[in-house]
Amino acid sequence: MSEQGKATETCPACGDGDVTFRDTTISFPYLDGANQVQIQACVPQGQCANCGFEFTDARAERIKHDAICRHFGLLTSSEIENRRRSWGMTRQRYAQLTKIGEASLSRWERGASIQSGALDQLMYLLGFADNTQRLLDREISQSSNPASDNLADLTSRFPNLKNLDVKRVEATHFRLRAGAR
Repeated sequence: MSEQGKATETCPACGDGDVTFRDTTISFPYLDGANQVQIQACVPQGQCANCGFEFTDARAERIKHDAICRHFGLLTSSEIENRRRSWGMTRQRYAQLTKIGEASLSRWERGASIQSGALDQLMYLLGFADNTQRLLDREISQSSNPASDNLADLTSRFPNLKNLDVKRVEATHFRLRAGAR
């Protein structure tokens, strides 16, 4: 945000460029019904000098999102993004390492959605360098010893795979049949 009080954008109502912003504490509802809570946040609110229209923008939405996260004890979008960036990883690479979907990471980092409590716990733990390093070490270990590519290892772990060739032939003959009604 620019210096408080300075014009930074045009008014969405009249298009005039004489808009000033001031920090305003707002209270807003989150969730519905019996689960609804009131959350407070201090957001930048714009006012047009020409038409008097008052509004908030994307900055306020991000602040509100972070206030919701803090209310529930969850990491904020910037905290999640900082964990990934501290390792110099792209979102795609971090998704590969953590096994969290890239789209989910993107939504969390942009403040478009809020992570579950369980995934927040994982992201919290990944804030400690030794935990992220453990995942990196595990990834290296798994790639140097790909047990899943070794059929002998699989058949010892999964006895039903011993007749794999027979099972493949049986599978080609498998058909779904309409059930009796």
